[in-house]
This record gives sequence, structure tokens and C-alpha cells, in this order.
Amino acid sequence: MEHANPSQAAPLRDLLQAEYHALCQYVSLSEQENNALAESDPETIAQLANQKQFLLNELTRARSITKYELGEPISAAKLGARLESAGPGTRDLFELIIAKAREAMEINRITSRLIAHQSRRLEQRHAALSGSGLNTPASYGAHGFQQSKFGYGSIGRA
Repeated sequence: MEHANPSQAAPLRDLLQAEYHALCQYVSLSEQENNALAESDPETIAQLANQKQFLLNELTRARSITKYELGEPISAAKLGARLESAGPGTRDLFELIIAKAREAMEINRITSRLIAHQSRRLEQRHAALSGSGLNTPASYGAHGFQQSKFGYGSIGRA
């Protein structure tokens, strides 16, 4: 079994801590961005999106350095041994990173739904202001509800 010497352990632990810190900041900004999206605050959304992009770049850089330090691709057994040899708490820190990454993915799913909702609202507002697009498929227009493939829906003509 390979064991890293203490001088190799500290850099890995430090790299994982930096990665976790960046990930926590990313999650926090993502939550703030979702709140701004829900409140339709374009200035805050743009500011947070820029900060989030910067953090995403930092996170990508930190992850690349950590992967290099671990020697990825790496088997699960070797990863476990490498984390154990990196010192106490390193495995727990790695598991925290995984949990935080899952949280970030879930928040990103929510963000994409909020963006889709805001986009639909903007399209509807634009269509209402321009007077066009009111009789689009699956919308309510001058002729009642319409379905995309079957013409008029069950409500019929208005």
C-alpha cells in the first residue's frame, strides 16, 4: 500500500480546503441569484451572475489542481488510501465536497427552471405589448385555448 509522506499530505488537504471554500461561496451566490431571479431584479441578477462565473472559474482551477495532485484518473481504492494518508479529516472533507457539489447541482436545476419561467414571462409580456403572438400554440388568444397539435382545446372559441 502506498503512503504519502507528510509533506505530500498537507498540499492535498490544503487543496481540498480551497476547493470546498470556493464551492461554498458558489452555492451561496447561486442561492442569492435564485432569490434575485424570483424577485425579477435584473441588476442584482447580472452582478451575481458575474460573481458566480468568476467563482466557477476559480472552482474549475482548484478542481484541476486537486485532480492533478490526486493523480486522476484514480481507482476508488487508491483514492481512499490517498485520502487516508493525507491526514485526519481529509476523507471527511472530500465527502463534504461531494455533498456540496450535489447541493450546487440541485440549486442549478432550480436556477434553470427560474430562468425558463422568467423567459416565458418576458415573451408573454413582449407579445402582449406588440399585439402579436397571442394565438400561439398552447396559449390563450382571441380564439380560446389552443393545443399545439390538435387545434382548439376543450374550451373552444371565445
